[in-house]
Amino acid sequence: MPISDKSPHLGILRSTTSQKTQDATVEQNITKSRRAAYSLMSAGMHGENGLDPSTAIQLFKTFVQPILTYGLEVILPTSKNLLKLETFQKKILKQILSVPISAPDPSVYIMSGILPIEAQIDQKSLNLFNNICNQNENHLEKKIARRQLIAKNQESNSWFIAIKRVLFKYDLQSPIVLLNDPPTKYSWKKSVRLAIDHYWKNALIQKSCTYKSLKYLGTSNISPGKCHTLLSIGNTSDPTREAVRISVKLKVITDTYILQSHRSRYNLNETPTCKLCDTDIEDRSHFFAYM
Repeated sequence: MPISDKSPHLGILRSTTSQKTQDATVEQNITKSRRAAYSLMSAGMHGENGLDPSTAIQLFKTFVQPILTYGLEVILPTSKNLLKLETFQKKILKQILSVPISAPDPSVYIMSGILPIEAQIDQKSLNLFNNICNQNENHLEKKIARRQLIAKNQESNSWFIAIKRVLFKYDLQSPIVLLNDPPTKYSWKKSVRLAIDHYWKNALIQKSCTYKSLKYLGTSNISPGKCHTLLSIGNTSDPTREAVRISVKLKVITDTYILQSHRSRYNLNETPTCKLCDTDIEDRSHFFAYM
């Protein structure tokens, strides 16, 4: 009989060590998410000549995102596995938005309204901790939580110590306070969502400021969970044509649309002068002036 070191349990591939469990589960989630994304391509979720970006992003959030993060609030992936998940999500989102892979990463999250994988796992793990806090005192999970939080130090690999670090990260209440006086499920979910949205909104805005190519991308009115206004097709009578226009707008706003100023840098036979007016250099500011 073949010998296997992995066994599925409730959708999580359990292995001999916690690290092997993480690696196997993350790879499994990425594989399943890729299959789900490919199955939606026939419905138009493929970027160019497909559905408009806002509709495609909604499909991604409904059918792909839950598979990608399934069960990860229990195992809390390390930075190495988070990078794998993040790379997959960014690749899919850039394809949906019809921008090249070289587009700055903050622009993808700002335009789509989707938070990084780390934020999604943090939100799910905090909601799971609240479920434990709302149990009766005689339940085993709550007894383990109290014992772990009291006995373990900050360097421990305990799941509850990791949750403690996440709570401090988002400036939320102490885990002991939450165990003694647990909030309701609704109020806790709302508090967690607001705290995580505020934290990552500021982080994305600060990171986008380091990219010169994103200086024209409006970040003052971004809202996690909602698409950027650039992705709206409005009440047009021809949504297919408007979807094509959106892809061009997104390339221009992220400085990935090839203008004459770009061509002249890599081809000595090209001139940076605009071929329409034949006077000024065709850069983004000139392009916006003639739009």
